[in-house]
This record gives sequence, C-alpha cells and structure tokens, in this order.
Amino acid sequence: MTIAEAYRRVETAINGLEDAIINEIIPAAEADMVEMQTERLFSGLNADGTPIKNLQTGSSEYSNLTVDFKLRRGQPTDRITLKDTGEFYKVIYATSYDGKEVIFDSTDDKSGELKLRYGEEIFGLTNEDKPNVMEITTSGLRDYVKDVTGFE
Repeated sequence: MTIAEAYRRVETAINGLEDAIINEIIPAAEADMVEMQTERLFSGLNADGTPIKNLQTGSSEYSNLTVDFKLRRGQPTDRITLKDTGEFYKVIYATSYDGKEVIFDSTDDKSGELKLRYGEEIFGLTNEDKPNVMEITTSGLRDYVKDVTGFE
C-alpha cells in the first residue's frame, strides 16, 4: 500500500467518524449504558451522584402513601428509585445526535413529568460510569477504523 492510499483510507475513516458514532458505535454500546443508567437510578442517585430529590418538596423520601405501595410490592423505600411498575426503566434509551454527547431519556409517558419533578439530572452518566463507556466505545472505534482502513 502506498502512502497516498494509506492517507486516503485514514481520511475516509475520519470523515465518516461522526456518522459511525451515531449509527454504529453508540447503538452497539446502548444496552450497557442503559444498564448503568438503570442501576444508578435504582440506587437512588442522580447522574452527579447526589440523592434523587423531589424538586418541589426538596425531599429524597417517599410519601407515606408511596411507602405503603412500595412495601406491598417488596420494593425499597429508603431512597427514590423512580421504579414502581418498571415500565419507565424498560424504555430508557441512549442516543447521540451529534457524535459527541450521549443523551439518555425514556419513551415512557411519565418521563417528562419525572424530569420536571426530580430534575434532568436523573439521566446521564456518573464519573464512575465514564471510564466503562470509554472502554466500550473505544473498542467500537477500533473496529470501525480497522474496517474502513484495513489497518490492524
């Protein structure tokens, strides 16, 4: 392979990188990132590591009515988990629109209400999650570069 051919392959890889991140790399890592997201929510923490709180009351505790409901279902009552039926968790997703930032949300009807009540910080990655995501996505990047350039 000539230097010009190697340069062309690298240039092709760089030019297609944003599309690859959006269309291949993030979707391939989505399940792992969503699992990190739901585990964090179930632990009762926002993406910044602070306890999930009701923004109107400032409380990180459930109301007595909710505590009774959760106890009947065998769910934790010592923290806000945003998990009652599990439907909200089932449809959490991760996506990237610009190839630079991963965005989390849920297609559940309650998502907007929950963000208003508990804040946008319910979605996102913690600092502890970021190295794991970097490892997952770096592997995808390596595969992409190998596929496009033919370099090992």
